[in-house]
Amino acid sequence: MPPAPPLLSDLFADDTRPLRLDLGCGLGAAARGWASDETRNVLGVDASRSLVKACAARAARDECGANLAYVAADARSILAAASKYAGPLEAIAVQHPTPPNTRGALDWILAPDVVDAARDALAPGGVLAVETRSARAAAAAREGLAEAGFSLVPDAWPLPAGARSETGGACVALGWDVERLVFRVPLDDGAPAPAAGTRRRSCSTAM
Repeated sequence: MPPAPPLLSDLFADDTRPLRLDLGCGLGAAARGWASDETRNVLGVDASRSLVKACAARAARDECGANLAYVAADARSILAAASKYAGPLEAIAVQHPTPPNTRGALDWILAPDVVDAARDALAPGGVLAVETRSARAAAAAREGLAEAGFSLVPDAWPLPAGARSETGGACVALGWDVERLVFRVPLDDGAPAPAAGTRRRSCSTAM
């Protein structure tokens, strides 16, 4: 079992910045892509301590900024911690494993309590991005997230141009199709949608 996550305020110098969360970050490619925008804090989360250690070493080697951190935790505990974060949680990324293990991973991605926790933790107008090469996983994501109150948003993939997650990178390398789905939680009355980030610096998003 991964340890309980630390207070997110202890991970970043400025915890009022918008937060982006990479759930099941693996080797951390998606988190590194997001962290190129230094106006956002980015947290990569994985249940594997060894993967988190490798992510932190890679980020240090690539001289990524202090706005990027990694922790070993499960989805439920990190979403509970994110709900107490001072700034807005504006985006969550979830990658379906490649090659897909549809029996186990679908239950993890779409467990009703995880989906509800993600919806409750996200700021109004925040997005949850799902990337998968499994048509079955994509269909289940559309159905399950719609039932939880999310709306499917076209042409809103949140990673910067040129940045790839591990799922996306593996699919490109192997010539597989990949589905990228972005779901938004409802806006509060009068609340603006989160602004798109501006690319400020670069650390490697290569696999």
